[in-house]
Formats: sequence, C-alpha cells, structure tokens
Amino acid sequence: MGPGSRGPIFETARLRLRPRGPQDLTACLAMDREPETTRWIAGPWADPEAHAAFLRARIEAEHGEGLGYWVVVPREAPERFLGWVMLTPDGAGEIEIGWRLSRAARGGGVATEAALPVARHAVETLGLARIVADIMPGNAGSRRVAEKIGMRPRPEESPDPDHLRHVLTAADLPGAGA
Repeated sequence: MGPGSRGPIFETARLRLRPRGPQDLTACLAMDREPETTRWIAGPWADPEAHAAFLRARIEAEHGEGLGYWVVVPREAPERFLGWVMLTPDGAGEIEIGWRLSRAARGGGVATEAALPVARHAVETLGLARIVADIMPGNAGSRRVAEKIGMRPRPEESPDPDHLRHVLTAADLPGAGA
C-alpha cells in the first residue's frame, strides 16, 4: 500500500477518519505548535526543522498492515482538520493507540468518538490480543479518553516511570459481549 491508501476509512456519527498523508503536514505542524497540545508529549516541538522532519518521517513510514495514523475531520466539513488517531508499533512488541486533537476540537467527546473505531479495528479486524497507551499521569484528558474506550490502567506494566500504561483487550471494548 502506498501513501493515501494506508488502511480503512472510519465514520462515526460526527466524524470521518482517513489515512494521514503528506497533504496533512501543515495542519499537523500547526496543531503541534499549540503549547497545550504537546504539553504531555516529548518531541522536537521547539525546533521547526526537526519538528517537520519528525512529522514527515512518521507520515512516510510503513507501520504495518492495518496500522498507521488517521486524520480526524468532521463528516460535514472534511476540509477541517481536527487532529489524528494512531495505531502503531511501540518499538517494544506492543501496538499503541494514541490521539492528538487541536485545541478547537477538544471537549465534547471528539477524542473518544475518534479513538473507539480505531480500537475496535485493532481487536476485531486485526485480531490483536491487546493494545496499549502510555499516558503521563497528569494528562487527565487522555486518561479519561483511554478509560472511555475501555482501556484499563495497568501501572505494574508501565515501561517508563513517567507514564501510566493503559491496556485494552477485546473483552474491554464498550459493548463487548452484548
């Protein structure tokens, strides 16, 4: 699969998630420049050249079949970038889910609505036994999203003392077994 054809498109009541591509670089850079957006995430945010190179590398990377980054847009305004959701290898043998939204898109359940179909895709379509999210304890918003999509905190599994590992299995998904 080449860029632009990396995985499924997800639709929810309000949102559309499509694979992220080179055309999204400018919007991603602008979102990451919002100080509150990257407050809890280490990265080259203060160095414009390094930041752009970092994003280009992630956009161009092959993350694996059915994995990657999805741009979140309103269904009724697909040109309006809200943020992204990712499902990528974490480098330690796990598949990690994550999300980042622009300041204007926060609140109102957008992150939860966007993350849930990606989580379902991971366990129901890809058949993954589990996915993880490593979240800084002070990042209450991301912790709430993780818990709303069924993730459970597992501090004993946290690979980094500065993060709290959350884990999702198929049985944890909202509506599982219903």
